[in-house]
Amino acid sequence: MRMPGLMLSVAVLVAVSLISAGCDEPSPRSATPASVATPASAAPTAVGDPAAARASLPAALVPAGAEQGAGAPAKPCFEVSPPGFELNVVEQNSVHDLEFSVINCGDRPFNVAYVTTECKCMTLDVDRAMLKRGNSVKVKLRVTATASNERKTAAILHLSDPAKSKVRVEVHYAVVPEILVEPRGVGFGRVESGKTAEVSLRVTMHLPGSIKEIPKLEPFIAHDLPIKLRFDEPSITTSAGGMRDWVATLHVELDGKEPIEQFLTQLVFRPTENLTFRELAVRVTGEVVPAWYFERGVVAFGSVSAGEAVEKEMRFYYPGPEVPAVLSLETDVAGLEVTSAPDAEQRCHVLKLKLVAKESGKIEGVVKLTTSLSSEPAVLRITARAK
Repeated sequence: MRMPGLMLSVAVLVAVSLISAGCDEPSPRSATPASVATPASAAPTAVGDPAAARASLPAALVPAGAEQGAGAPAKPCFEVSPPGFELNVVEQNSVHDLEFSVINCGDRPFNVAYVTTECKCMTLDVDRAMLKRGNSVKVKLRVTATASNERKTAAILHLSDPAKSKVRVEVHYAVVPEILVEPRGVGFGRVESGKTAEVSLRVTMHLPGSIKEIPKLEPFIAHDLPIKLRFDEPSITTSAGGMRDWVATLHVELDGKEPIEQFLTQLVFRPTENLTFRELAVRVTGEVVPAWYFERGVVAFGSVSAGEAVEKEMRFYYPGPEVPAVLSLETDVAGLEVTSAPDAEQRCHVLKLKLVAKESGKIEGVVKLTTSLSSEPAVLRITARAK
């Protein structure tokens, strides 16, 4: 009479063993509590049907998590150290070698199956060996700061754990801001002496939030020229992301008090502190031509007879109503006499040139007129051929 009860007890024990074997986490064996009685009316359960056996058990005998199914995967467990990188302000195109670790803190081994990045500026080097619990792998990450302004990008490691986890490691940096000018050069052209010329530049800086203080701009001219620089009061606009736009007008003024030969120089923006802004050189060109001038640059006497006098006139014009004083009047031509007289109505000095050739041959030389307008003399060429 006790055989049916014995068969039912054996079936129950077999079913509990089968359910425990299908769980992710093994449950310790324990004897059936004495206070739990097998229902007398329970029908025999098939040994090959774990689900039916589990359904027939009291709740106290069902292993934790068994209701999710015997094949339910364990939750992934890993750590990343450090979880990200803050590079702050860096030079453009600078290369940064970083390193972080991936640690397996779970019971199941996994490895890094493959890696991806959010930009071409990142490369990774990682060992793909399997990691057991407590093991770690170091990942080498190289970042090239090719972007402008501020950037946040990431490297992504794809793991082979049951959850197919993705490890995202972010890198944040800001590239040293550049100076933007418009127009991109300063061209004064031909400026008459005694006048000034001015060119205005729009100067802009896009400042990332990593730069707390506004950089001080103190541009200068690379060569010793009478050029003055003056900034208007800048305007600063802050965007939602913390980026600040600094904009100001720079006035570049050329003082044309004295004639200046055609020049090429640079307007230079150079930081006094590292990682505040990028150095910039802007092309600057121009010349200051005299506002006073000879009506022609050459007096050609042509063919003359030796011993005979030939006369010519030349006008030297000056600006303004005030007559400039003649400080000196010189010539290196033998037999040439030069005198001058002012003509206030025409605003000029009239030069009278009298040439008496001493001998036959080619005659060449200059006349130099220095006035109170400039310390540099105005030069007039002389040509003739005596026979």
